Amino acid sequence: MRFFILMISMMTLTPTLSAQSNSPQVTVKGEGIVKVTPDRVNIKVRVEKRGDAAKEVKEQVDEAVHKVLDFLSSTGFEKEDYQTDYLNLNKQTDYNTKETYYTAQQSIAIKLKDLSKYGAVMKGLMDSGINRIDGVTFEDSEVEKHRSQAREAATKDAMQKAKDYASSLGVKVGKPLFIREPSTSSTPRPFLMKAASEEMAVDAYDDSPLAVGQIEIKETVEVSFALE
Repeated sequence: MRFFILMISMMTLTPTLSAQSNSPQVTVKGEGIVKVTPDRVNIKVRVEKRGDAAKEVKEQVDEAVHKVLDFLSSTGFEKEDYQTDYLNLNKQTDYNTKETYYTAQQSIAIKLKDLSKYGAVMKGLMDSGINRIDGVTFEDSEVEKHRSQAREAATKDAMQKAKDYASSLGVKVGKPLFIREPSTSSTPRPFLMKAASEEMAVDAYDDSPLAVGQIEIKETVEVSFALE
């Protein structure tokens, strides 16, 4: 008896599901873009030394990094705003001369929350012993808020597209049947600057100009609407 009742229930639901899948509908993709002026800058710098002895080059790097950290602390950076990114000590051989030497590197990632201090900070880093700049990127501190705005704009864009298609067919847009966020939503791609000269002039970043510009936050959404 229980099996019979279950079969009756399934037979009752099947026409409903079939009718819904065959009902007129339109599926569209919406796109929302928010452009913002970044208010933070991420700086990746490095101390690199080369010499004949491993201990010697490691001590040289340690000395320079201590000066860099002292500078950052004295400039008002919080401890959570900078950290060691990586530390390397390698033995290498010049295959032309067969000369063996050692290189030591330590990279530091720094988050600067006041863009007006960029020039002074860069000069201070160079004065402290930094001899490589691996990258400078800008970001916005309220990126999640702007992502939400981009999602809202993407949904409205999808609705407008659906209305445009429906109007051309002489029908109206009904309720949404499903909404999906594709995996193609973009990560903000800020300005990037690299400098990797072996030894950089200290005054090269004295009062350095910044072209901050804007970063673009884009979200996409796919929505299916019923047609009436």
